[in-house]
Amino acid sequence: MTSDERFRNELARLDKRIDDLALTKLRETPRILRRDLDLIVPVSHSEIYISSSAATTISDTTTYFLVNGTYTHSVVGTDFTHSGGRLTYTGNRNKMMHIFSSWGMKSGSVNQDVEVGVRKNGTIVTASIIPRRLAVTNDVGSSALHSMLTMKDGDIIDVGVRNTSGSNDVTFTSLNLGIISSPNNMTGVTVP
Repeated sequence: MTSDERFRNELARLDKRIDDLALTKLRETPRILRRDLDLIVPVSHSEIYISSSAATTISDTTTYFLVNGTYTHSVVGTDFTHSGGRLTYTGNRNKMMHIFSSWGMKSGSVNQDVEVGVRKNGTIVTASIIPRRLAVTNDVGSSALHSMLTMKDGDIIDVGVRNTSGSNDVTFTSLNLGIISSPNNMTGVTVP
């Protein structure tokens, strides 16, 4: 046997061994994929911000009003659309989401007790409410919030504000609203 023939035989033997290993891995892959499915599902995310502020009209002390302003999509992301300060989930699977927002706001009146929180489908999420006192006229007060919510296709997220001191308007000088799905719990989420 020539050295070329020995080389070809050895190469054929190695090719067969590689094919055998590949088939073994292929057989194991379904178990790995089932176990780690949540890790390979794409993460849904998006973010908007107020690019031009405007007063939010507050007509009573109990309603959480959508924060007024011109919103811009800063992170287009995946599985969301935005319109008028709202992010709408368009994904095809239920997911656990982390919602975050930070803002600066002011009022033309003194000693205004204001609450800001996430609204899901127009209803305030109680656990997300952050109170803030605006003590001085036109002095900007800032804060932030975080919340974890389950989302299904068509759910809408936005930021709501209410003034518990009276029907005095507030102006958000800045605001961002972002959302990202949890990488650990993307499937099997029960959505009320």
